[in-house]
Amino acid sequence: MEFLNRRNFFDIVLKTAIASGMAGVFAQQLRAQPSGLNLLIPFTNGTKPLIDYFNKHYGIIINITHYKNNDELLRIVIGKKIRFDLILMNGSETTQFIKHDYVVPLNYKFLKNLDNIDIKNNRNFYDEKIKYVVPLFGYHIGLGTNQKTHRINGWENIFEKPLIRSDGAQMRTDWLNDAGMMFRIALLHLNMNMLDPTIDEINEAKKFMLSTKKNINSISNLSGVANLTGNTSDLAVASNATILYNQVDDPALDFIIPAGGLIREDTVAFISSLSDNIPASHALIDLLLSPLVAKNLSESYFVQSLNKETLKIISSQNVNNNIIYPKKSKIYQARPFNESTATEIQNAWSEIYG
Repeated sequence: MEFLNRRNFFDIVLKTAIASGMAGVFAQQLRAQPSGLNLLIPFTNGTKPLIDYFNKHYGIIINITHYKNNDELLRIVIGKKIRFDLILMNGSETTQFIKHDYVVPLNYKFLKNLDNIDIKNNRNFYDEKIKYVVPLFGYHIGLGTNQKTHRINGWENIFEKPLIRSDGAQMRTDWLNDAGMMFRIALLHLNMNMLDPTIDEINEAKKFMLSTKKNINSISNLSGVANLTGNTSDLAVASNATILYNQVDDPALDFIIPAGGLIREDTVAFISSLSDNIPASHALIDLLLSPLVAKNLSESYFVQSLNKETLKIISSQNVNNNIIYPKKSKIYQARPFNESTATEIQNAWSEIYG
């Protein structure tokens, strides 16, 4: 979900809400709770405008805590030191939160924009009936590079077939510090069961990654984009949204659709079972689902809209971009692992990353 790490994510939400009159409705829900709204989100920038606006105009407090990766997220939530209201994260990682009752059922009467979600064309496997988790955006994991002149074929180039640069040096390659995603990629590349791997398949993928780890430059929390833009790496596991966003300032960046296929992931929101402000949490989700807010976020961050009403008003340049909406590529949805598989993968990743 690193594509959300922007300087003005909430600034766009805020400006759209003010212009459309939705900010006042959201504020009415917040006024009922003196403690304000506690958000747990994966990005560190762009939150100050939202906090300042509602504090200045409505006297409302919004508290925001950030996390770097899924492991840290789980530690924060299980620790229960803060009673979070709303949490944003990857859809494929949510089932353990649902299973352990860290979420509350959604109240549809507070979500008038929920019907805008295009479930038919964007099937999710983490909460198919949307009882607890609301999908907000879609994006795809592939390869990012700053070496446009080189032919990059696919996943093999981050594993056993590293490429050589024009100066004769080996391409500096970054993996992603995400156990689930890296094992999905390795299993896909090895033609194994990416959706429900056996213990033997996990061990085979682990051995494969341990044997090819010598070919990588680093393991990055930000999909290697900072290293790509800083020219300290040449090839990285990355989301399409991250590369397209940074490409605006760094035209040397390019997103490669691997021959073996892309992995699709969703950014989702859910309300914590410890929430003291369930109505306002619903109001913020509904704000993010509103067609105009979803349009502005999709166009600004090059993410795939899951909103039927947004797709009617979004720019043709966005919809027709084959990197954002890949039409002919193989796409594999990142489905949740069961708890025992997730534990095996996390333990295996500790051996690889450690």
